[in-house]
Amino acid sequence: MLERKITVEECCVIVGCGKSHLYALLNANEIESWLVGKRKRVISENSAYEYVAQKKAAEIAKQRAGKDGG
Repeated sequence: MLERKITVEECCVIVGCGKSHLYALLNANEIESWLVGKRKRVISENSAYEYVAQKKAAEIAKQRAGKDGG
């Protein structure tokens, strides 16, 4: 199955952030992306959703740890 590639703008909507923060995530390799030509960046849609899922899981774990701790 072919993986869908999305634009920076589409990824911002999925992740819920602005372009500056998204580019920081891309530069840190938190979300998988590629340059097409010299300027156009495409992003793995699966990678964007995986990033969001990881952040949600971390937030849930943090909340549970807070309840258990006291």
